[in-house]
Amino acid sequence: MARFRYYDEGARPERAQRPQEGESFFSLARAEGAAPPAFALVAPDDPGIYYVGRFAQRAIAQPAFAWQGSQLLARFEGRRIGFRFARVTGRCFFNVIVDGTNRLLALREGGPDDYVADFELGAGEHELVLYKRSEGYFGSAVLLGLLVEDGSRLGARPEPLPLRIEFYGDSITAGACDDDPGEDQYDDLSTHDNYLSYGAKACRALGAEYVSIAVSGIGLTCSWNPILMLDAWDKVVPDPAAERWNFSGRSPDAVVINLGQNDYGFPNSQGLPLSPDFAPRYVSFARAIRDVYPRSLIVCAMGGMTAYRDSAEIRAAWSKAMDEIRSADSSAMELRFEAFSSAHPREPVHRALAEELEAFLRAKLIGR
Repeated sequence: MARFRYYDEGARPERAQRPQEGESFFSLARAEGAAPPAFALVAPDDPGIYYVGRFAQRAIAQPAFAWQGSQLLARFEGRRIGFRFARVTGRCFFNVIVDGTNRLLALREGGPDDYVADFELGAGEHELVLYKRSEGYFGSAVLLGLLVEDGSRLGARPEPLPLRIEFYGDSITAGACDDDPGEDQYDDLSTHDNYLSYGAKACRALGAEYVSIAVSGIGLTCSWNPILMLDAWDKVVPDPAAERWNFSGRSPDAVVINLGQNDYGFPNSQGLPLSPDFAPRYVSFARAIRDVYPRSLIVCAMGGMTAYRDSAEIRAAWSKAMDEIRSADSSAMELRFEAFSSAHPREPVHRALAEELEAFLRAKLIGR
């Protein structure tokens, strides 16, 4: 079987194409019947589909795309492709990557709705990557199936990649504001693209599968929203009340933790000091990760914004936490990023962070 071309460095796109104002790359219609005219609905659990990420329904009968970076990969025949979504909540944006061309897809709330490509493809087999670019904290969507032309079918299931890396973090790791043209903003999430985040970039460079568990504003001791990482890290969606993820499946080769910016930034905004619980909670979180992934490399990273540079308290607390973690865990390592931004990192800073992380992980995972 031929290798999925998207995995090859020369075939990977970066920024998604955006439609002109008032236009779209996909026709939107209320879903009616088995499928739109001239199309057939392929069930989400078709054996030709490969998923990467954390989904609320492990059986993949109706997968809920919540966490950013969640992906569907497939090969298909035909000149057009489409999607049927239901139970769309909040604000949801996807990248639709077909044969190396990346296009933005915006969903409307509710559903079920059909989104059918307005662009036509050439004859033969095509490669599809459906990538959730917007944060899970702000919206999710249930996929009811792929829409392929009548008489077409899915090709062979894309093969898994040999490496998998899982990330736990805040807005930096989620990729918030990374494509904003001006000041940081959360009104238009179409410019928040997890695909451009440092973790996603590093994984593509390393040829690794990517899993992102990150929430804007989150911390270990405090948060700009009602969620703390210790309450949400093991859930199928970013909600402390959600069901727990089943960790019995494939383990990541490495886990990257990048937390601390909000533990510093939130109290600092109110003239308060860093919580004395930061170091013990950081240690507890690293040990919780180790309990579910006993053989994974754990990379405790810090950086991307200003907490480490601005706060002596963070530097001291993180150093204390790392001393305790490494005293009992020889597979836990420390990485302090040099690249940073005073505001949320934009794509160039993410690119620099990704290069630092790629070099670090290449030496630890591939060079060992």
